[in-house]
Amino acid sequence: MFSLCEHHLLPFFGKVHVAYIPNGKVIGLSKSRVSSNSFSRRLQIQERLTTQIAETIQKKYRNPKAWA
Repeated sequence: MFSLCEHHLLPFFGKVHVAYIPNGKVIGLSKSRVSSNSFSRRLQIQERLTTQIAETIQKKYRNPKAWA
């Protein structure tokens, strides 16, 4: 993953690992990748990026039992 820091306009690189316990229906691997890529295209700070990905999984994918 690649994004730009909104404060310094400098790039930062990282890896995204998404884990969750489904609540009935399993999502495909590409869904979590698409979510993380869409948020990383904006100017970001790393902490907000993590929160946005986690909240998307929580809301969009029918409240999984657990996620990390």
